[in-house]
Amino acid sequence: HDREKREFAERVLGADEGPDFKRRLLLFISLRKRCFNCGYFENQIDSESMLIICPVLKKPICYTCKRSDAFKLISATSAARKYKVDKKDVDMLHLPYLDVPNPYYTALKMKLYYEYMIVENLRKIATWRQFKREKQQAMLQEHFRARSQAKIDDRRTKTLFAIEIQFRRRGSQISREDIMSTYVQHPYMQRFLANKLKKNLAEVVAMIDSGEADEIEQALAKVEAKQRQKKLGGSSSAICGPSKDDKAEEKAKKKEKKKKDKDKKKKKRSTEEKAKKLAKKSRKIHKEEKTKQARKELLRKERQEPDQLELSHFSNMATASCLHSGPKSDLNMPSRD
Repeated sequence: HDREKREFAERVLGADEGPDFKRRLLLFISLRKRCFNCGYFENQIDSESMLIICPVLKKPICYTCKRSDAFKLISATSAARKYKVDKKDVDMLHLPYLDVPNPYYTALKMKLYYEYMIVENLRKIATWRQFKREKQQAMLQEHFRARSQAKIDDRRTKTLFAIEIQFRRRGSQISREDIMSTYVQHPYMQRFLANKLKKNLAEVVAMIDSGEADEIEQALAKVEAKQRQKKLGGSSSAICGPSKDDKAEEKAKKKEKKKKDKDKKKKKRSTEEKAKKLAKKSRKIHKEEKTKQARKELLRKERQEPDQLELSHFSNMATASCLHSGPKSDLNMPSRD
């Protein structure tokens, strides 16, 4: 390539120009006449040039590289459909593009990007989408938290006013600060405000006045402390390894589990056997009923057959008597003459 550059410079540049001018001109021409992708260098005149300056990349590129699959152009919608991303995410990258006439909307233009640029930025799109999703989730959580806090604050103010009205009805003078510190900020009242108690406001206030609420809170605190200790003890045993008592308990649990499984299997077998016996019995009963019905039908047919024979005999006798009596009656009849 260097030899071709030198020959091209010697042919184009004259001998009268200075060396600095020649060097700069040679650098400009060599940059313009070399494809940035495949390194193809051209030593022909511009009219027969195989190189063009790409308006998107702003670099010289040959026609073979421009028409290859590596430099395929694609729209944002097609890229979104192909790589399963959002069209807005592709536009968000602010990649260089070509403005071409839109085949669907003639009044608008269509942006075409180089596909390899979108492929290179797919990871950036994925990180951007994840950040967007996390931000939306955080905003939703903050919104729900603020809404629940607003509900609690509203209920607290209503409770404060209700207690103040109740004390004024009784005739006792008490300030809002005292009500807030004595009643509203009490842990038992906080449980009531968080909908954890199935009691009304008057009962809660009465329990706070009598001191019963403090006893309940102390008992609850002890239970919570015990649960915390159990959790810590379970974690320490998991770190140090199971003790002998734990092993014995595990063995006893396994034995109980085996017994339960055996009992379940026995129950299952007994139920299956009972079902089989019932099915066998029902089949036998059905068979007996069928045989009884068949016998009844045979008896009925046997009873019908002699009756039919008697009827046919009597009918035959009647026809015979009619035939014999007919001509005799004609002979015995007197003549009209």
